[in-house]
Amino acid sequence: MIAAHLQEAQTFFRDIAERLADLPSTVVHGDFWSGNIAVAGQELRFIDWGDALRGVGGISLVTLIATSEGQLDEAEAAIWQAYEQGWERPIRQPYREVCQVASTVADLMIDTAIATSCGRGPERLPGLLPGLRELEALVTR
Repeated sequence: MIAAHLQEAQTFFRDIAERLADLPSTVVHGDFWSGNIAVAGQELRFIDWGDALRGVGGISLVTLIATSEGQLDEAEAAIWQAYEQGWERPIRQPYREVCQVASTVADLMIDTAIATSCGRGPERLPGLLPGLRELEALVTR
């Protein structure tokens, strides 16, 4: 069923690619959560860059907000506003939405790579099947 929905979703993914093209690729932390933010005096420093890559910068913000267990819900708008100011260009709501989809796809790719490197099928990873279901929900809404 998931494969059928993904085949039907070519237009959906093409739209996502067009919206992500709104901003150039940038360095993506790859594991951006509160535990990888250190405070040094008055400065914030981002640590643990071992999973860094080039990609959609908004994925890092999606990860940070999603892993905050609700602690950043009130600050979400301010976080996106700071991101917008850093780029010195508007970040529209559609870009934020496709960053969510891109984040889910990246998580699925990571889970698949982990399963492959362990010599196991993707069904052995608890995050992969829920991630596919989440992606299916995003595609079919």
